[in-house]
Amino acid sequence: MSLPIFTSGTTSNEGCTLHFTSILPATGETGKPLLIFVPGGSGHSTQYLDIMPHLTSKFQPATFSRRQHGLSTPLPGTSFVYLNPAQQARDILAVADALGFGTQKLYLFSSSGGGVISFQLAATHPERVAHLIAHEMPCAALLPDSDKVLNFIFAVHAAYLADGEAAAYNLFLPHFPGYDGLPRMAGAAEGDEERFLKYELLPLSLYTPDLRRAKENGVSVAFTYGKLSRDASFVRSTIELA
Repeated sequence: MSLPIFTSGTTSNEGCTLHFTSILPATGETGKPLLIFVPGGSGHSTQYLDIMPHLTSKFQPATFSRRQHGLSTPLPGTSFVYLNPAQQARDILAVADALGFGTQKLYLFSSSGGGVISFQLAATHPERVAHLIAHEMPCAALLPDSDKVLNFIFAVHAAYLADGEAAAYNLFLPHFPGYDGLPRMAGAAEGDEERFLKYELLPLSLYTPDLRRAKENGVSVAFTYGKLSRDASFVRSTIELA
């Protein structure tokens, strides 16, 4: 069995360079669909590289760093901006186009805020989505205690504005069971965590895609969450979505 061959590249879309990584099919293999892993908060792609080789028998796996994270940086003369779910859904299509899948249906695995973005794509471009798996997708508006959850999110953002990144994460992370002990980002991802607080926390927490439209368009969807996440708000929203 040959070792997987990772390939990386970039494409540009709407003022940003998008950095992606994929595993090329073995020589002579054709016709496998594209499976894109869509990162959540802090948007860095390296978290998926270990699992991608295990999926090559059925898919061409790929992932990318979302705009303004990792190596996906704004083009010269372009500023950092607040997350726009519709724009980032178009980024998924731009990556698929760059990998040669411009007219084909995609398979998507999305985590956390990546689920919000992927659902936006499923609602607006259902002809491009074959199947979507959403892991721990945050949709606070669907929760019975949505007022409490949203108050907490705004408190975290206020802590960031008043006292900085560390103060905000000291408030935020205890409400994220299952992520205990994970190393903080460094290297190419350094700065991603602060950009998440500054530009993404509120949009991803407040925006709910048109879930009904995705269903009416016949998009195949599955929801999942981690056992160690217990009863976190993003687990409860996953249950509401299902």
